[in-house]
Amino acid sequence: MERLASALDLSDDAVFLIDRASMTYLEVNQGACTLLGVTREALLKQRPNQTSQSLGSLDELGKLYDQVIAQAPLTQRSELLVQQSGGRTCICEVRRKAIQQAGQWVIVATLRDISEQKKAMARMLEAEAETRSKVEELTRSNQELEQFAYITSHDLSEPLRTVASYTQLLERRFAHQFDGDARDFMAYIVGGVQRMKALMDALLLYSRIGRRELAKQPVALDRALDDALANLAPAIRASNATLHREPLPTLLVDRAEMTQVFQNLVGNALRYRTEGVAPLVSVSARDEDAEWVVEVRDNGIGIEPQYFQRIFMIFQKLHPRDHSEGTGIGLAICKKVVERHGGRISVASELGKGTTFAIHLPKLRAGRGEKATAA
Repeated sequence: MERLASALDLSDDAVFLIDRASMTYLEVNQGACTLLGVTREALLKQRPNQTSQSLGSLDELGKLYDQVIAQAPLTQRSELLVQQSGGRTCICEVRRKAIQQAGQWVIVATLRDISEQKKAMARMLEAEAETRSKVEELTRSNQELEQFAYITSHDLSEPLRTVASYTQLLERRFAHQFDGDARDFMAYIVGGVQRMKALMDALLLYSRIGRRELAKQPVALDRALDDALANLAPAIRASNATLHREPLPTLLVDRAEMTQVFQNLVGNALRYRTEGVAPLVSVSARDEDAEWVVEVRDNGIGIEPQYFQRIFMIFQKLHPRDHSEGTGIGLAICKKVVERHGGRISVASELGKGTTFAIHLPKLRAGRGEKATAA
């Protein structure tokens, strides 16, 4: 018994042995004294219901112990607000178990202070709620911005067309009355309107991506690449480009949106080519555990490292308008599409030595009749 008592005193938990018949403490360990802040002698004189107001009267606590006895040898678990010395309180995890000794029932109650864990859990839940609230707010804000972009780009297109039409009409009907400067001014107006119209169309396209629901299904990416190359056929012929392609995987994607990604990446390779050098574009894929990495590599002018993040922002162009076509929205669309598919896009490049765009996409989930192999 002395060895048992010594072992109990070494426990960090508070241990109480209660006689059900007399509703008194038979024994307590040092952990119980420390938890309540009283001496062993003083604690043994108390009744078991004095540790917490929530335990009620002795009769009510006796009924609780009877439930524990009825469930023996199972352990009953609960939480309890315990009153410590000096008026302090703490939250304890309580484990109660009934055992028989000499024909009498003894309740073994073990208490562990979990106040800090509760506070940590509360902080974590509060942080999760705050994060969830911020995510919902950002989602709502993004939806509002996409709606605004859609409405703005759609509604502004018509007045832009009107300005362009009447400016061109003025030029056709009254060109003989204009001097050289006036004709240049008219050309500037038409050019500016056309560029604005192109930006509005690009913004409309970008906003539609977020508004449109993904039509995901198992798609051989080779088919999406075929669609993109068919759309780019005139530009490929005009630039005398060479395309090298390897088999691509079948993934759960929206074919139309992935076609758009390939069209933008290959189109950029054709547009930003080295002067006097025919474009060489390579499309390949590699298996990396939980994802496929599809790479589009070119031999173009390249990108300086400090611009790697900027190029994926909407309307960000690295080259003056006179040196390249486009609105600066293609890579922003690629980023948005890939992220909508649960992936990411990255770039590696060296100025004058070409660029490689890597599209990281999750594999098809097994067990649903889907394959994640190269098509």
